[in-house]
Amino acid sequence: MKCLIGIFLLAATAAFPVKAASQTPLAITGTVVQVDTQCINNKPVAQLSVVVQFRNNSDDPILLIPPNLFFERKITFIGESGGNSDGKLVTTEVFAYKPYLEDPFGTPTLEDYDPTPGFVAELRSMKEPLKVLEVGSYYEFRDAIWPKTGFKFKQTAAGKGCDSEKEKPLAEYPYFTVEYRLSLKKFKDSDELLTTLQKRWRPFGRLILDDAGDISNKSQKIALTKNLTEGH
Repeated sequence: MKCLIGIFLLAATAAFPVKAASQTPLAITGTVVQVDTQCINNKPVAQLSVVVQFRNNSDDPILLIPPNLFFERKITFIGESGGNSDGKLVTTEVFAYKPYLEDPFGTPTLEDYDPTPGFVAELRSMKEPLKVLEVGSYYEFRDAIWPKTGFKFKQTAAGKGCDSEKEKPLAEYPYFTVEYRLSLKKFKDSDELLTTLQKRWRPFGRLILDDAGDISNKSQKIALTKNLTEGH
């Protein structure tokens, strides 16, 4: 069986010798490359294809657990100051994608396979970090995100139900940020697992955790250009 931690990620790494000392230690940027429509529960939902980059701007190696299916994603839309949305911030939930279910966006039952315990057990046994970002290097991957709000839909042809080919997503906000969060506290004997890994892996670099002892990495502002939505 393939390693659960690397599941469904297409990623690349590279290194650059020059960095800006004043920047955030772990800078996260993104570019929306495509906006499609996905029918979920017979309703249209925007599907954002985003190329995300984690860059190490610090003076030390930074350790990553690359965002995968077990990370929670949170979107915050940002309105333009002075525009119709008046610069406000709107946080929305994201549909969780579970490819191991018959309905990847459905609600799991007790009979469904759950790979999460295997992921946690794999982390617990790791002596070395999954990914080391050397000073000035970056880690890049392509992610798919399904925000529950933030888009209106224009149906180009009359019909009943949801048709992903006919429903056109129109962004209500020009920008958004995405936050990747991993907390293992709900799993048995895992309250301090990330803190334990932080200490165990310290000879290799820094695993950045928030005050709660979780991984919480938030991107910089990402643009939603009109040609990707209105021209869809």
